[in-house]
Amino acid sequence: MATESSDAHYVIPAAYRRMENLHIVFWLLKDVSWCMVWKPLGLAMVVPTLAIAIMIT
Repeated sequence: MATESSDAHYVIPAAYRRMENLHIVFWLLKDVSWCMVWKPLGLAMVVPTLAIAIMIT
């Protein structure tokens, strides 16, 4: 029995991949600043981290 292979793959657009990578950077900065007790930076990083997370979803 011959089966046809489907070459259809979902590819994440480059813009979303860049946003996802930026989200990871913001998340790490937020976590590191909380661990280092740099609360102003930690609080500042919450906004862009959540904004990108909402845009991705």
